[in-house]
Amino acid sequence: MIDTLIKTGYTEITPGITGNMNIRIFQSTTLTDTVWDEFLETTDRGQLEQSNKWAAYMLYKKGWKILRQVFVTGNKITAGFQILYKTIPVLGNFGYLLKGPVIADEETGTVDAVLIRLKETVKRNNIGFLLAQPPDRDSRLTGFLRKSGFIKNRIKYMLKKATVIIDLDQDEEQILGRMKRQKRQNIMKGLKNGLTLREGTRDDLPVFYRFMEQTCKAQQVTPNPPSVDHVFSLWDIFHKSGNIKVFFITYNNEDISAMVVLPFGSTVNCWKFGWSGKCNNLRPNDVIYWEIIKWSKRNGYRYIDFMIIQLDKISASNKEGTTSSESHKNWSHFKLGFGVEILYLQDGSVYIYNRIYRFIFNIVSILFHSIMNKIIYRIAN
Repeated sequence: MIDTLIKTGYTEITPGITGNMNIRIFQSTTLTDTVWDEFLETTDRGQLEQSNKWAAYMLYKKGWKILRQVFVTGNKITAGFQILYKTIPVLGNFGYLLKGPVIADEETGTVDAVLIRLKETVKRNNIGFLLAQPPDRDSRLTGFLRKSGFIKNRIKYMLKKATVIIDLDQDEEQILGRMKRQKRQNIMKGLKNGLTLREGTRDDLPVFYRFMEQTCKAQQVTPNPPSVDHVFSLWDIFHKSGNIKVFFITYNNEDISAMVVLPFGSTVNCWKFGWSGKCNNLRPNDVIYWEIIKWSKRNGYRYIDFMIIQLDKISASNKEGTTSSESHKNWSHFKLGFGVEILYLQDGSVYIYNRIYRFIFNIVSILFHSIMNKIIYRIAN
């Protein structure tokens, strides 16, 4: 493992800097790192947003820089983190640690070593502000972060609060049985009337993006990503390793809805969706989700993640009595119809190594919450 890390572009940091001589630490800023992604895909705490591939996409999209460290015990990576950061005039470096640090080793000594090193890295690289959100399934890490000097994140919009998943460790009948009756009926109607799933290629991405733009227009939101070039970039980064797929629902040989998914580790992430607006009576959007659920199960994935939902919109739609036939107006409510499990994500934490600035930020973020939200959101985007 040590030789592999060095060949991949890692350099070893001074041994014993964490106080634990059994742990060796290596650092990399390279754009290509298969070793890190392989580690993430073999632990249930490894997620897409910590991957090297996602970092490469962010570099293309928003000009972020990469800083990655791994912790090796014996001949095995047991933990690590990848920080994305950018330089802001006057303010210095703004850092983003999404779904990390990733700590596969349950030993408290490993956790302590990682957090000590994380804070030291932030300081040495002059990252004046670090926003971190632990992996979805590491409920203990937020507490460790707070005890080590991180403070509660009060920046709205920067971190999502919930997602929805389906555990694929059940048969198709059980998955169908958890759905709302109307959802099952919609799926059966679409399939009976000839809707089929096809897997697309890079050449199909403009069609997907056109559908996505139409859906965004109907939802009165700005398309994200802002151009098809971003989707091409994502494809080129993820495709070689099989971590991206584009699917279409067709009717009479015409594509009518589409989805790009990002399989990573044990999870298929439903990244972006688009609909042409045609054949609404056949419910193609219900069918494409169902067909991708089946594809994910057949290909050995444990979970499918429908990605983000907005809790406030779910509450609003429930109060208004939104029905399944109206669910296309509210995508969060639409996703719930599949019998999904709401997964509440870990709280975000902020680290500011300068104690005075940390105190000031904490007070200002409480007293001037709205203004601070806008400033940080603009910096990050």
